[in-house]
Amino acid sequence: MFTLAALMIVSATESETARVNDALTYEPVRQCLAMQQLQLRQCASVTSTPNEDAFCIAQHGFAGPSGCMQLAEAP
Repeated sequence: MFTLAALMIVSATESETARVNDALTYEPVRQCLAMQQLQLRQCASVTSTPNEDAFCIAQHGFAGPSGCMQLAEAP
């Protein structure tokens, strides 16, 4: 998600539209992002402290999606 947000901020999505679209429509990336979203929701649904919330966001909101975006760069 940070990768996509960074591309949008620097307006790279305008010059790299095809690359961004390819990354987001690549089936392994789509499946991975869907799984991370599911895991984030499941994790957040059972938290009881702010530390647990932070863990869920860090793991399934940032680190997980970042790994998913790396799949788009793999040959």
